[in-house]
Amino acid sequence: MVEVLLFASLARSFGGGSVRIQDGPATAGEVIERLKAMAGPQFHSDLAGVTILLNGRNVEFLDGLATRVTPGDTITLIPPVAGG
Repeated sequence: MVEVLLFASLARSFGGGSVRIQDGPATAGEVIERLKAMAGPQFHSDLAGVTILLNGRNVEFLDGLATRVTPGDTITLIPPVAGG
């Protein structure tokens, strides 16, 4: 199982701040694809510019969406922040 923590508009797509994905996806990209399949169309547009963390580490500095995910890992999705 992989836990996914969601913030702001991403959380609204799921009615809460976390989702658990069973049957362990193998990569961060597979986690994103599973979330897309579970959510409505608004979630797809909310993914633009999102930061993806695996156990607190940005996947951009690992292997990107090909970063391996193992059971018990936590994926955090943080949308871009704007304002002033």
